[in-house]
Amino acid sequence: MKNFNHIPNNLTAEQYAELDRIADRIIGEGEDTGASESRIRAAIAEAQKRYIKRIS
Repeated sequence: MKNFNHIPNNLTAEQYAELDRIADRIIGEGEDTGASESRIRAAIAEAQKRYIKRIS
């Protein structure tokens, strides 16, 4: 998985796997809609931040 600044280092393997699933889902949706790479990256970061906030 890519290392983003918003991802803490103390997550479990399952939580990291969920972050990967979030990224994969958004990449797929973004490619289907023709979104730019920067927009996809921003959407991934935002969704992952929401997930991390929810599990914290």
